[in-house]
Amino acid sequence: MGEILDWIGARLGVAPGPVGDDAAQVLQRGGNKRISSAALRASGFAFRHPTYREGFAAILDG
Repeated sequence: MGEILDWIGARLGVAPGPVGDDAAQVLQRGGNKRISSAALRASGFAFRHPTYREGFAAILDG
């Protein structure tokens, strides 16, 4: 999650987020839900964007 936030921040030209104990609170997320992309692909699902970079770039350029 931190990598994604850093990438978005750099793309928008804003300062990096907090580090250390402050970062743990900011980056905390609810639950531990994961899904297998292989299982999705096997079902016939196709991702619109191959990585988060292309997906978020499409939103930011939107």
